[in-house]
Amino acid sequence: MKAINQQMYNERALNSETKYWIRSYEKRWGYNSVVIDMMNKLEFDSVLEAGSMGLPLAVEGETLDKNDKFHPTYIHDLTVFPYPFKDKQFDLFVALQVWEHLGESQRPAFLEAARIAKNVILSFPYKWKAGSAIHIGVDENVIAGWTHNIPPVEIVQVKGRIIYRWEF
Repeated sequence: MKAINQQMYNERALNSETKYWIRSYEKRWGYNSVVIDMMNKLEFDSVLEAGSMGLPLAVEGETLDKNDKFHPTYIHDLTVFPYPFKDKQFDLFVALQVWEHLGESQRPAFLEAARIAKNVILSFPYKWKAGSAIHIGVDENVIAGWTHNIPPVEIVQVKGRIIYRWEF
């Protein structure tokens, strides 16, 4: 399985049922393209993308969201444990700009992501000084706390975001 390319991304965004993507897909392409490159370096047959809002990055794969607004494969709130998946059910778990929205549940959510997937890719707002409170002040120390100080195998910084990849 592979990730989509920019043409596919643009087509999916412009054909999306929501006007949200038409307004925001260009600014997201910068960090999404980095994640797509990370994904394409991996061998994976199964992927679960959480919070993709109807625009998943895998050509084929499964999606998870807390409601059915974007027609996900699974409806489940990432702050409810345990997740309804088997250990290592997925080769890859992806959640972009999601972790800061999990309230006080980032730490157990990370352990669940590591339990259900062999690889985890997460992106975070990085050192933002403006915006909503959940986005401000996220840096390496905050992320380390959320991820139990488990070192990632890859880190990429791009346009106000930081992307981590772990292998489990």
